[in-house]
Amino acid sequence: MKILGIGGSDHDFSAVILDNGKVIVAIEDERVTRIKHGRGKWYSIPTQPSVYYCLKEAELEISSIDYIFSNRHLEKYAYSQKIENIHSISHHLSHAAGTFFPSPFSKAAVVVIDGAGSRVSETPSEVELETISFGVGKNNKVEIKVIQTGKRKIATCFWRYMTSNSIGSFYEAVTEAIGFGSYGAGKTMGLASYGDSSLYEEMVEFVEILPEGRFHFNPYSGFFDWILSKLNGSKNPFKIRANLAASAQRIFEEAILNTVKYIYECTKLDYLCYGGGCALNSVANTKIVKETPFEKLFIYPATADDGTAIGAAYYGYYHILDNPREPQNPTEIGSIVYTGKEYSEVEILEILNNYPVFSYRPENLYDDVAWRLYNQEVIGWFQGRSEIGPRALGNRSILADPTFPQMRDYINLKIKYRETFRPLAPVVIEEEAKEYFELDQPSPFMLLVAPVKKECRRKLAAVTHIDGTSRLQTVNIRTNERLYRLLVSFKRFRGYPVLLNTSFNVQGQPIVETPEQALKCFLETELNTLVIGDYIVEKHTPWADRKLPEVFR
Repeated sequence: MKILGIGGSDHDFSAVILDNGKVIVAIEDERVTRIKHGRGKWYSIPTQPSVYYCLKEAELEISSIDYIFSNRHLEKYAYSQKIENIHSISHHLSHAAGTFFPSPFSKAAVVVIDGAGSRVSETPSEVELETISFGVGKNNKVEIKVIQTGKRKIATCFWRYMTSNSIGSFYEAVTEAIGFGSYGAGKTMGLASYGDSSLYEEMVEFVEILPEGRFHFNPYSGFFDWILSKLNGSKNPFKIRANLAASAQRIFEEAILNTVKYIYECTKLDYLCYGGGCALNSVANTKIVKETPFEKLFIYPATADDGTAIGAAYYGYYHILDNPREPQNPTEIGSIVYTGKEYSEVEILEILNNYPVFSYRPENLYDDVAWRLYNQEVIGWFQGRSEIGPRALGNRSILADPTFPQMRDYINLKIKYRETFRPLAPVVIEEEAKEYFELDQPSPFMLLVAPVKKECRRKLAAVTHIDGTSRLQTVNIRTNERLYRLLVSFKRFRGYPVLLNTSFNVQGQPIVETPEQALKCFLETELNTLVIGDYIVEKHTPWADRKLPEVFR
């Protein structure tokens, strides 16, 4: 049985193909179109690039698809005209299915918190939308109810995308006001650690954290004017923005914890599956782990709207079509994370031969790359199938030695072209993570933060944030064998199996998807070396002197 899942809202469009419940291929529009968050021209057709990508990779015609499950209306899409079995799933239900069905749990509480979901009702001037939902997933079923809705004005200027009573929209409002745009919530979270919550008492007056897990926020109540007054009255723009971010982060965490604790009281279950864009806030996620009664937390790496395609497809396959389900084996998470196309050696060599680079296949790839990392090279690492979601989890990564504090600024400024306050993440062998981080559970998707042990902060300076924490990824030989073997080799040189790991892209661009995109990024930045599959790629000829960045000399 072949199922096409389609997802997205007004951004982060995506598609997936399931074959008898297994993910064959999944991709976001942005990886194909190279337009961040997939928001193309007014005449473009959302999800069409990802749908055609998936069909091509799966070697299928659209007529071979048995069912389409989507959280979008498909009437105007040409490819939907050839399929009779089309089902539309609500936005929050797609999120719920997208976090429960890939989880290792047979039964769990499920919560969805984001900016806004599907329409509940509408008038000529405004629409009412889902903002918080929760329920229970059990075996091959998941059911939720909406416990909070918010309203969005249809015709306004600045706040046209702001939804009331939404934890996600509250955080987005602060993010936009301090200059990071609609999609800069991760920047706000990183900046918060540089500030204090001195503005908390004033900011919290604009929201209400209510009983029964609810949240009240009116974006039209003068909130933006208040933020502007703080920005205009400050002589230290960075500090006031950091304080606004810190206050917003504190309110965000309190609201999330209020909802999650209420859900525990309603369900009394040990496990929680969390979906929606708010689940990308790794600092708040860690508070859930530490400060709520839930024993385990699962978040799918594509937890924002890019994950609704997989959620809709899973919901159709399991809940609607009533197929049996086995909980996901934690040792096999690669099958639900690395979902893009895998490029053959022939395809890789064809691309390499078209560019002015020197490439070779070393006898021991891992030792060669580890030696380069030990000698302060910054390496583009392109392996296997691309990751689904916004995090680089070891197949489309930029890697470096985390020892040197200046490495963070070098990568942010010279390679990523972004703000220097942005933290960079570590990746560590799962079995040894507790030696360096105060971590109680694996973090395979880079969605939790952990304090770096005080005695390790000096040697992990480039991945230790200003507050002493790291948003880390843990790997083992089963979840990502190649990255694991590289960490083992690096430990032989440096003494510990920890690398700096950031996404293989520059600011404003999606993560690289193809070997050619990786090569272009490599040539246009100050990356020292590129590794594609089994091949090491250099910009210079093999007899030229290797030059290290000036900052390390």
